[in-house]
Amino acid sequence: MLVGMKDSPVSWTVPSNSAPVDPQGPPHWSSDLGDVKVLDFRVQFSTDKTFEGTKADWLYRLNPQREFGNLFSINNGCSKLQAGIGNIQFVKDLLVKRVVTNNFKCSKFGQHIHHLLGWGKMNYCLRHQCKNGYAVLDAIKFRYDNFGGYSYSAVSSLSGMSHSSTAFVGCDHGKCCACFGPKGGKQNYCGSNCTVINGGTITKKAFVWFWVRTRMPQRVWKRCMEFFVNNSAGKREKHFIDPQTSMVHKGSCSESFKSFLNEGTLTVSDKEIFEKIPNVPGLLSYRSDNKQLYVNQGSKWQALGNEKEVQELKYEQNKGLKTLENKLRNQTKELRNQKDEFNNMQDKLEKKVESQKQIIQSQENKIQIQTNQVQSQEIKIEVLQKKVGQQENTSQSQKQRIEKIEKRFQGNKS
Repeated sequence: MLVGMKDSPVSWTVPSNSAPVDPQGPPHWSSDLGDVKVLDFRVQFSTDKTFEGTKADWLYRLNPQREFGNLFSINNGCSKLQAGIGNIQFVKDLLVKRVVTNNFKCSKFGQHIHHLLGWGKMNYCLRHQCKNGYAVLDAIKFRYDNFGGYSYSAVSSLSGMSHSSTAFVGCDHGKCCACFGPKGGKQNYCGSNCTVINGGTITKKAFVWFWVRTRMPQRVWKRCMEFFVNNSAGKREKHFIDPQTSMVHKGSCSESFKSFLNEGTLTVSDKEIFEKIPNVPGLLSYRSDNKQLYVNQGSKWQALGNEKEVQELKYEQNKGLKTLENKLRNQTKELRNQKDEFNNMQDKLEKKVESQKQIIQSQENKIQIQTNQVQSQEIKIEVLQKKVGQQENTSQSQKQRIEKIEKRFQGNKS
């Protein structure tokens, strides 16, 4: 059963609503199947709009089964800090139709922030309509999450986020992509942050389909098959094969049996036929007279998308989100105040440092002046020393002249 479709790897903003999911779009998740117990969850992506371009296609066998609206968790094989799809019995590669690992524990979806955000909001969107996707706070149109991926590993017990994968589609650390390896490959080809390893291939263009199976196929009744043939005049006519006799008859299944299986959903024309359907837990039935989809709970049928319940749950969810948004606003305000206080302290420190720089500069100027004065004193001393030297030389010369005169005088006297 097709439960989700998107036309790019981006997972944050895919809405959910009660409209049936069409393989060709528009992109959205079904919000009416949250209470349906799921046995297999399947991920398929292609590089074009056709299934023929499929590059990766795998399913998780969930053990035990769980309600579709409880697909993601922070336990059951996943860590308390990183939520995802856990309690997986095996992973089957549908491109080669074989089980590739029995040891896989968790496909990590994203960080655990709060049970009402991220993976918790995604679970909520699988039960209720989410106009803007799981990663957006509707009241302020703010995207708060950078994760949201689907992956598996044929060689490791964990995949996604900080763990490598054999195939991956979605968003990791703010980057969105689809990544795959060769058909039937059993290595990891996709690293974190939308990177490739071991010769993998990465693309930002991908069409993604999500499917679920509620139980293993059982022959509760035989499916009616319709087909067209050209008559002798070349005109196309509808025929069907009677599931009881295997005989071909002209006409349609709905005209002859008033109920038929349509891709896992039993379509009936009215209430009378609807009440004759056997109780098969998890079976879906669509009544064309009131355009209502029902799920069988074992002993009774439950209409999906009860408006009153949806409104009550939506009110409680919105109330919780508003409380959380108020907390986020208060925390943001507190962070801004702390930032302003830090900036003020930084300004004061910068001013103090600048003042100390000026004092140091003033002291350096004084030292320079004193140094200049000392140098000037030294020059004056040198000049005085030279003058003293000159005077000493002059005195010595005069002394020598006096001695010569005295010698002459003594000579004349004798």
